[in-house]
Amino acid sequence: MVGDQFGMVGLLTFIRAADTDPNLVALAPGIDLTTLGLNLNQSDTLYTSFQSPWSELPCKPQDIDYHVPNEYLTNIFVREKLAPLRLNRYSDDLLFFLFYLYSGDLLQLAAAAELYNRDWRYHKDERLWMTRAPGMEPTVKTNQFERGTYFFFDVNNWRKVPKDFLLEYNKLEGQPQLPETILNSHNGVNSAGTTNSMVNAGANNSTVVGNVVGAGAVSGTSVGNSSASLVVGGANVAGKSSS
Repeated sequence: MVGDQFGMVGLLTFIRAADTDPNLVALAPGIDLTTLGLNLNQSDTLYTSFQSPWSELPCKPQDIDYHVPNEYLTNIFVREKLAPLRLNRYSDDLLFFLFYLYSGDLLQLAAAAELYNRDWRYHKDERLWMTRAPGMEPTVKTNQFERGTYFFFDVNNWRKVPKDFLLEYNKLEGQPQLPETILNSHNGVNSAGTTNSMVNAGANNSTVVGNVVGAGAVSGTSVGNSSASLVVGGANVAGKSSS
């Protein structure tokens, strides 16, 4: 028997240490599969839908490798024929609906970009969208923060709630950056910004694909079967899949 730290003696020492530090359990003894919510009695393989021991959700459909009959692969035939989705014509309510419904999808990022163009900002600590109340200028304003009356979008009650609030610019998400590969000849999404922007100071903290806001969003962007292009703030965004 190997008697050094790489043998059974070292493993036993590690297991005993894991009794006092739960973070060490996954490194040596491992994780009991029955605690992960897996159906161990099913006949199909588990690895195709099992995302990670540290994830509470299984893989999303677009991340699972499965056979799709050819008659369902219609994107190649219609993607050049559908009219673009002009998000700049949609109401705020519909944009919020798209943002929260399509978590982790390109459409969520595009909706966030259009909301940004309308002077909505996502507060990273409050985890809510907010904007200045129309006609209400800040009562206090510095280079780092401002205080005033803002509308917060309450996603649970689906309404805009006015609130007096101290806004620190570094707590706001920056302008969402759509992937360069899907942008048309337009230079970004409304790169000039808005004239009444309450956070040009936080613009350097740009949002990238897969890190939109964290409001239910998951990392990574999946276009899925989206075939129509998007028009956001005057820019044409082609949302095409390769199927």
